[in-house]
Amino acid sequence: MTVEEKFILLTGETDYDSVSLFLNEAEATVLEKTNRPAMIDDLVHFKLDLAIARYNRNGEEGESSHSEGGVSRSYLSDDDILKGCEKYLLTPLARRMLDAEKKTEEV
Repeated sequence: MTVEEKFILLTGETDYDSVSLFLNEAEATVLEKTNRPAMIDDLVHFKLDLAIARYNRNGEEGESSHSEGGVSRSYLSDDDILKGCEKYLLTPLARRMLDAEKKTEEV
């Protein structure tokens, strides 16, 4: 099952543009947080978790909790969701080496 299919299954969202937007934004955040040029399999669940959390928070951005009509909701921050992906962080040197290796392969 693809990450898109999982997102649709878990959220019920049917608009493919919205699905792509949430997943692409989550992927960009994960890559920025880990200093990686591309996704690796071990990071896909962070991408999915972050995209779903942002989808669920849609319309209530900036709030850590929301209460209305006797219903209370609390939201995890992006940093809370991405805890654990630090072990996949590339150091600046490792990133430069990876980029240089990729450049060499292209030539």
